[in-house]
Amino acid sequence: MWKYDICISCCPEDRAQAETLAESLRAYRLPSNVIIRDPQLDYRKIALESDGLPLDDTVRALYQDSRLLLMLCSPATGSSAAMAERLEYFAELRSRESIIPVIGSGEPIDAFPSFFIQQKVAKHIMPDMSVVEKVETVEPIAADLRADNPKRAKQLLRYETVRIAATALDLARTLWSSAICGAGKTASPCWPPSSPACSLRSQRPSPGTACRQRRRATQLPFRLRRRFPSSTGW
Repeated sequence: MWKYDICISCCPEDRAQAETLAESLRAYRLPSNVIIRDPQLDYRKIALESDGLPLDDTVRALYQDSRLLLMLCSPATGSSAAMAERLEYFAELRSRESIIPVIGSGEPIDAFPSFFIQQKVAKHIMPDMSVVEKVETVEPIAADLRADNPKRAKQLLRYETVRIAATALDLARTLWSSAICGAGKTASPCWPPSSPACSLRSQRPSPGTACRQRRRATQLPFRLRRRFPSSTGW
């Protein structure tokens, strides 16, 4: 079994942000209605390395003891040959799906190493019904910690902490359903909590609760009700 569930790698100039993310993950607790069937999985077992030097035996040993790699990306990461080497090594050691990209600063085109950027051929139908093939650049679906003020930074950190923890435990669908049910709504049938690593205890809300939720959703703010009367009769 792995010593660490997540290893966070970053450049030296991004270490403070990586430490903040690691502290947020260690402090996060799952909702009480989420059950982890594999108790050996623990997103709070985190290692952090930020030397930015070429890949050596110390980093290799750390990666061999880690189940997932979280790469904190910034313009420094995108231009670093050492970080690209780490990504290639971990993908060969585990898989590409075992790497979690997180963008901490900069524009995606500058922050993401070429490892994350893919080129694909897409077919477009033109107005004259002809089909034209174009090569498009596909960026990864990544957690985003970029913010323009401290308040927004805290909000994004809380939000992305949940997403990363869910990814580490293969609980993305379950936590999504938990959030919906916790708001008094039923889970969407197109996204069931079907992950084999967990189960979710939740019940459909009562008719009265569902009615109140629909009423609140269709009501206009108080200051707009006189200008725009609701046609629903609520």
